[in-house]
Amino acid sequence: MSPELEKKLHERHPTIRPPRWGIGVGEGWFDILDELLTGLEKLNLPDLRVVQVKEKFGTLRFYVNGANGEAYKLIDRAEHRSEITCEACGKPGVMRNDGWLKVCCDEHVRK
Repeated sequence: MSPELEKKLHERHPTIRPPRWGIGVGEGWFDILDELLTGLEKLNLPDLRVVQVKEKFGTLRFYVNGANGEAYKLIDRAEHRSEITCEACGKPGVMRNDGWLKVCCDEHVRK
């Protein structure tokens, strides 16, 4: 994710401590992360710490410490949304396998 969009997420969600190594996903998942962080903030978990945000096997992986069952439900929902959302642009997408798993729309399929 671009530094500009990462900064925007941090500004919108100041109570959620960001991961140390940045957010390792495409810009198309910005809305998914924004909605997830909004939900996590509403849970008011004082010890919540985002450890890592990345793509693995084509979908979002969101690792935290200090979460509860409700937080993990929100995280699970976000990870499932990434299965049908193009990581590049945020449009509807499908899992593609060209030797590397990736969720893409038709426009962003690797040539």
